[in-house]
Amino acid sequence: RLHQAAVIQTLSKDMEVYWYLLRGRGHSLGSQPLQEHLLLRTWQSDPSSGPLFLSSVSTEHPDVQVQGIRSHIHSSLYLLEPTGTIKTRLTHVCRTDTRGRSQEWHSRVSGHLLAASLLSIRDSFSSDYRETNI
Repeated sequence: RLHQAAVIQTLSKDMEVYWYLLRGRGHSLGSQPLQEHLLLRTWQSDPSSGPLFLSSVSTEHPDVQVQGIRSHIHSSLYLLEPTGTIKTRLTHVCRTDTRGRSQEWHSRVSGHLLAASLLSIRDSFSSDYRETNI
């Protein structure tokens, strides 16, 4: 749930530094720590120029002190494409680290985890894969 949010700096009519803090779910003894996001956001809001979009990536700003676990948005894109007079297709593509891992961790470890996940998906389609009765 959104706890706080603010525009830290407006860079142009279609670009800003945006900060928000999410409150974790759970009761007071077992609740998750606050999740902080500091983003450089840019958007295209003129439908005559093509599809509308909102793109975000994590950034740093000297005026913002860390208030929780700093999540890292590697890339986030919301794409809105008109498909008719009253219909719009919304596509969201995002790569996020909500645990505050370092960029070094992502360089060394996340690729291996992703490759292992893709291999598991591939193997699930092989003829050797059997359904289990649970």
